[in-house]
Amino acid sequence: MIFKIIGLTFAILMVGQAAGTAQPKPLAADERLLWFPALATPDRDGWQVTLSGLISEDESRPALSWLARKLLGFSHEEIGPAERAIFRERTQRFFADDERGKRVQVDLFGARHDLGETGPNGHFGATIHLPRQTLRAGQQQALHAVVFANGRVVSNFVQVCAVSEKGISVVSDIDDTIKISQVRDREELMRNTFLRPFRPVDGMADVYQQWFTHSAVQFHYVSGSPWQLLPALQTFIETNRFPEGSWHLRNVRLLDSSAMELLKTPDVHKRTMIEELFARLPDRQFVLVGDSGERDPEICADLLRRHPKRVVKIFIRDVTGETKSSERYRKAFQDLPEDSWSVFKSSDELPRHLEK
Repeated sequence: MIFKIIGLTFAILMVGQAAGTAQPKPLAADERLLWFPALATPDRDGWQVTLSGLISEDESRPALSWLARKLLGFSHEEIGPAERAIFRERTQRFFADDERGKRVQVDLFGARHDLGETGPNGHFGATIHLPRQTLRAGQQQALHAVVFANGRVVSNFVQVCAVSEKGISVVSDIDDTIKISQVRDREELMRNTFLRPFRPVDGMADVYQQWFTHSAVQFHYVSGSPWQLLPALQTFIETNRFPEGSWHLRNVRLLDSSAMELLKTPDVHKRTMIEELFARLPDRQFVLVGDSGERDPEICADLLRRHPKRVVKIFIRDVTGETKSSERYRKAFQDLPEDSWSVFKSSDELPRHLEK
């Protein structure tokens, strides 16, 4: 539903003027870059790496925090000091001043790559090519990079998920699949998202870790949550020992029409992101994991129906009290193989190994 995500680590950038382009705006001292986790997929002679991120200036005016509390239905009196700290951390990026017109470049392995200029929402991104020997297939890696920012040279690291050409990819939802969100209860959803520490679904991290250690299993977290929640979700993944992976979240900006996306179900976003993974990883097979709180069963069933050779298994966590024999599941999975999908209440019901 509205909001979900997860983490990252890195930072290497150069913001300056590229030859032959219009004069870009310099990166100010109070502006910051948020890198999104990079996905690398193999091509004929190396890797295609999608680098992207966001440049913004944080807003700390008390009036904005007050407005956020009002919009989300929280009174000042009912929020204690601990909750206020969490609330500020998780909402500040929604009110940040997104910076457009910033040219971003990065040096990796001795070559400079132009990632373009930031758009009205502060986002930038481009797909670059890296030689085959620079990445190790099937691993999450921190690549050393050199950044040039307004004449200053900065060394740092960018986190890259390098996906093997063949194997199994697990596409996982976040809310109520691996993180307790209670999407069907709006008041609890808001509190779990903005006031409380994120809590894992019991046993899911252990299951995912066992899948991760199985040969060639890699993870892709696809969620309707906006990128603004990424750092909090990354911390959740790291502290609860879920495997690292690529991230595929929604672009939302409160200051334009994209804010309405928060009120919509994430169906189109999830379908689009998963279809893009299918296209970028044509020789991999996929396991889809979701929950019954929204439309994950219907989305997964439709993907299985349209890609029967790509989707090898679907697991749906039951949060609505519907069994596999319910009318909803009979309709969604009509004419699909019974052994291609299952509904589980407890992580103990999931297999410890994934097979093709």
